[in-house]
Amino acid sequence: MSKSSSSNFMKAAKTCPKRVLNGPCGGMRSDGTCEVLQLKCVFYENYPSKLLLDDGFKIRFEIKRRSHFTKLLSRTYEKVTWIAEIPPKIEVRKKLDILRELEADALSVPDNPLGRMHIESTAFAAYLKKLTKSEIVAHLTCRDLNRLALKSRILGLSLIGVEHILALTGDYIPVHERGHVTGVFDLDSMRLIYMTRLLSDYGLDERGKRIADAITLHVGAGLNPYLPLKIELSRVLRKLASGSEFFISQIIFDDHYLASLLKSLRERGVDVPIFVGFLLQTRDEIESFARRLSLPLEEAPRTLERLIERYLEVLKNLRREYKAIGAYVSTLGKLEYLKTWSEYITKSF
Repeated sequence: MSKSSSSNFMKAAKTCPKRVLNGPCGGMRSDGTCEVLQLKCVFYENYPSKLLLDDGFKIRFEIKRRSHFTKLLSRTYEKVTWIAEIPPKIEVRKKLDILRELEADALSVPDNPLGRMHIESTAFAAYLKKLTKSEIVAHLTCRDLNRLALKSRILGLSLIGVEHILALTGDYIPVHERGHVTGVFDLDSMRLIYMTRLLSDYGLDERGKRIADAITLHVGAGLNPYLPLKIELSRVLRKLASGSEFFISQIIFDDHYLASLLKSLRERGVDVPIFVGFLLQTRDEIESFARRLSLPLEEAPRTLERLIERYLEVLKNLRREYKAIGAYVSTLGKLEYLKTWSEYITKSF
């Protein structure tokens, strides 16, 4: 990429509400409008072809693919592995029996999802580690922390034994909800992925400063199948170049939107684990969730069992297209639904 085109993207980032340099972000709507301004995203028709770094990155090493060192990722090629999302809320303490009985391959800890306050994710991840001994996927968002705080969080997560980080730009907080809270957005997800790999692979931060101890973390990224194919394909490839080692998709309800993207990735020789996002909730809650995030949904099944059967069929269809497919299951706090899911998926695969 020429210096002039890189400079143009630097200018475009200044007009983005999230100051995303490697746009567009996953919050862009399928029609190209910005989730915040309701105008066309500045990156909709013109986006970078490779990872862009700001002047704060003094070292720019090549990030190479490495072997998976966790059960979650290495087993995905052999079987359907799945991740259970556990909201970092105090109410989880009342459902410890469910967590202990779950046969999930990993537990996921969101980072103030939807820009709403929850228990700090590092503390909650440590709590789950002590309680269950499970592998953890901790979300890390650029919305709330600058790069110094992000590096500190990464070191803390490694210290308590977390194995995976999901690097996200983060949801924008609407004015009527945030009050006096403002987003930081010092980095975007691709720069965060790259910075995490520098820390993990080389023991260096983005300025070339050596950290005291080596860390061992896999880093993943979000995936939005509802964006136009060429745009999301570019985003996935750039995230891979940044160092992403797995992906977790936006919530889907059928295999239509994701299948074409998986086919394109397979044709390009991409075979990193991809975890398909599913939402287990009542039909009314699912339809409300889909409307709130502008997700396409024809009609949700009336019962939990029928919903799970639909999702399992989606998994089977997608694994025929792309083998390294797992599941990421969110229940919006209804942890008892995870127990039913666990029983069904154990019988089906």
